[in-house]
Amino acid sequence: KYDPIKDFAPVTNVATTPSVFAVNPTKVPAKTMKEFMALAKASPGKYSYGSPGTGSLGHANISHFAALAQLDLLHVPYKGAGQAMNDAVAGQVDAITDNLPSALAHIKSGKLRALAVLSEKRSPALPDVPTYGDLGFPQMGGGGWFGVVAPAGTPAPVVARLNAAIHKAMKQPEFIKKMDDSGATLIPGTPAQFAKDIEQAVARYERVSRLAK
Repeated sequence: KYDPIKDFAPVTNVATTPSVFAVNPTKVPAKTMKEFMALAKASPGKYSYGSPGTGSLGHANISHFAALAQLDLLHVPYKGAGQAMNDAVAGQVDAITDNLPSALAHIKSGKLRALAVLSEKRSPALPDVPTYGDLGFPQMGGGGWFGVVAPAGTPAPVVARLNAAIHKAMKQPEFIKKMDDSGATLIPGTPAQFAKDIEQAVARYERVSRLAK
């Protein structure tokens, strides 16, 4: 019931967190995303992926990728990322997309195999795993981000003061460590830059919605 562009006054973007597409190695023999794409194209509808729910960011991102790569994947929506992750590790679904911090321990232990990360640059935590851009799909964009908005009509001086205060807080070592520990990258910016981020994201997911019908 709200308009994500008209009803808010952007203050600042704060952090971006990559997501990762990973497969269960006992169910999917592919070692790379190109190998997975070949398997999926050879057996349309065979390979399933779990998401935190219909319309979630995970669902939208993989629907986008499947449309771009012309893959027929079976979407299995869950009532949250935790349930989806448990079933991916157990092999109830073949693959999953989730925030990197949530999936990293399972990838490190070998219970999941990472094939691609959704971020502008490769993650230092998984330097050998390509981004979707590396794979030839720059339309996928970067990872999810977290920012701060105020109600539409908030006076510009108030927005500027909030922006400055948040940027000051973001420089605190304690906050920086928490972001590093979660695999996030700080992306402070101006209200105008954040407005552009929001507009680009809305436009991208409008396209995704149409592609995925």
